[in-house]
Amino acid sequence: SRVNYAFPVVNGFAVQVTYTPALEFNSSTSNARQQSDQNSVHGEAIHVAVSYEGEMEGISYVAGIASITGNSITTAGVTTLTANNDLTVVTAGIKATMGNITLGLHGYDHGDSFGRVGQVNKASDAGYTMAMEYAMGSITVGAGYAHQEKVDGGASSNVKEDTISYFGIGYDIGGGVNTWVQLDNISHSDGDHATTEADPQLIMAGISLGF
Repeated sequence: SRVNYAFPVVNGFAVQVTYTPALEFNSSTSNARQQSDQNSVHGEAIHVAVSYEGEMEGISYVAGIASITGNSITTAGVTTLTANNDLTVVTAGIKATMGNITLGLHGYDHGDSFGRVGQVNKASDAGYTMAMEYAMGSITVGAGYAHQEKVDGGASSNVKEDTISYFGIGYDIGGGVNTWVQLDNISHSDGDHATTEADPQLIMAGISLGF
């Protein structure tokens, strides 16, 4: 159960606050209720989100920022139960549209939320995504770039990195039929210089039918 309050929208700004007494459903594995306080999820949490939607100088904007904060619950499944770090997550995004051009940017930072107290190497997880789209009649062209850095924490200080850049073209044939093709360049590193990773390049294509 949770309590949510949405403030009235004023000049395009909207604010919502949510209080969750206990994050007792672990969606990462199943929706089974956690009966014990000694489990691998966090406890009570507060969600705060602010969004804006409006237009300035011929450019329409949709933007938002949100945070989740909460206390920790003891971690199960280890010989000595160890407290998790408190939950501190921030995410933000913005989309701007001007005529046929749309630009988007999104970023997040989990900090050390999913690590344990007292770790020599703090856990971390952060990343961002950039994308653009240009529509020319029946043809739509898009490109994007995303990057993530993550540290598991504990004994390992390795910074894992994943990067993807892509370029795609879509074509509206008409009659509810759309086709697209996309090229992805992917780069992965586990942070260990002694390891050699494969960086795949993918070409994908598809067709959709609307009725």
